[in-house]
Amino acid sequence: MSLLEGEEDWMYNGEKQMSLVFGDTNKIAPIKSGFNFVFKHYDNIDYFNGTIEDLNAAENLDTSKHYWLTKAGRNNAQFDLFRYDFITSTWVGAGH
Repeated sequence: MSLLEGEEDWMYNGEKQMSLVFGDTNKIAPIKSGFNFVFKHYDNIDYFNGTIEDLNAAENLDTSKHYWLTKAGRNNAQFDLFRYDFITSTWVGAGH
């Protein structure tokens, strides 16, 4: 989770998640810490060393897990989170 520069919007996975709406950005630290704690300790999230193209090409991955991508690619930013869509049999952004 990160603060969008020059704005009061907090971004996750490339999308706005919350807005301070003229709030004090110093007061958001506990919320940011909470989100980061969940994502760090949630046992259903693993790191994947690669891009979304690498993730889609990989075999034998646990499709019940979510994966943080460690590398930026043409279709993903570094640390985007992806989940497996069982309907389309592809990896999609976890927020979709």
